[in-house]
Amino acid sequence: ELSVQGLPLDAFLPPPPAGQPALRGRLTATFKGDLASLEPREILRTISGDGRVQLSDAVIKDLNILREVFAKLSMLPGLMERLQARLPQEYQAKFAMKDTVLAPVDLPVKLAAGTLQMDTLAVSTETFTLPGSGRVGLDGAVNIPATLRIDPALSEALVRSVSELQALNNSAGQMEIPLVIQGQAPQIAVAPDMNYIASKVIAAAAADLLGDLLRKSLGDEQEEAVPQDAE
Repeated sequence: ELSVQGLPLDAFLPPPPAGQPALRGRLTATFKGDLASLEPREILRTISGDGRVQLSDAVIKDLNILREVFAKLSMLPGLMERLQARLPQEYQAKFAMKDTVLAPVDLPVKLAAGTLQMDTLAVSTETFTLPGSGRVGLDGAVNIPATLRIDPALSEALVRSVSELQALNNSAGQMEIPLVIQGQAPQIAVAPDMNYIASKVIAAAAADLLGDLLRKSLGDEQEEAVPQDAE
């Protein structure tokens, strides 16, 4: 059995290279499991069990997840410039923030074969939630598919600024962007699902174009159906 209370993350996480993001905060964890060997080189590979991980005062230094995701949506030319020019000042400030401040995190984990499995990951900030599931290896390997779900007020402001983004809204008015958090700690990247996003945007554009053509066709037919006034 293992219990950790309020341990600063920077006390055991390796320092990131200059300019790279770093997770900071305090870790509280409980874990109960089994070891197949006490050999130091075998502990991480053979340990298994269940536990709970909590993060408080958590912040991802030098990474604004919101800005990082939208900056990678290359299928929408000039997206960031359009948002910076059109978004209300209060929302522009959210994109300008240097770090990502996280709400307290509390999640169950399973550990087997040197890998932490998280089936119900739920990370949130004041502007979005990031539900998902994935794996974090004790060797630092990270692979977490998730969905960035932006709150309705910000989603509405984004759509008013760039109409093509409407294609990414769900029925609740939340913008949804599938992504994956992956890499080898401390170098972790946030990669949006470009195929999903492109298909949504292209499908919406095609539907709009088809609608315009149908309306034009119906309008022409109605004009032809109007009888000409007799002389």
